[in-house]
Amino acid sequence: MARHYLSICINKILNRLGVQVFLITTTTALLLTCPVTSLAANNKVVGVPRIIDGDTLSIDGKRIRLHGIDAPENKQYCTKDGNSWHCGRKATEALSRMVSGNMIECVWDKRDRYKRLIAICYLEDLNLNANMVKEGWALAYIRYSDDYVEQEQKAQKEFQGIWAGEFVPPWDWRNH
Repeated sequence: MARHYLSICINKILNRLGVQVFLITTTTALLLTCPVTSLAANNKVVGVPRIIDGDTLSIDGKRIRLHGIDAPENKQYCTKDGNSWHCGRKATEALSRMVSGNMIECVWDKRDRYKRLIAICYLEDLNLNANMVKEGWALAYIRYSDDYVEQEQKAQKEFQGIWAGEFVPPWDWRNH
């Protein structure tokens, strides 16, 4: 997509300058053979991730925090029908299941105070951040973004994941 758009822009510029069609065709062909990463900002990380918890993963040693969501911590427990269950571990397992050892692409725009990349990660067309919230394994982290509020409301209404019982929001649990 980026290559196509760039080639159209260059064609328009060259046409305005009166350059011959041959030069335009040659330039377009050269652009189409260039890797996309050389045309775009270096804000993508692609690879098979190691899942750290329900909102953090690592690709090639780069730690990535999923933008706009907060999942229960690995050591966090929730309750359902008076019984305690390991919801933090279940959130981690949910992200692992979604990825299933496949290659993903994470697009990041900043780092947090721990130097982790803050990113939206995709498995093909599936937005993993949104899907974790939609399935009830993470909350919309509205302190930083309201991108996933609708998914959270749907998960809550349908008693998905942690919404099936009682829990302490992860941001409060970390401060206990």
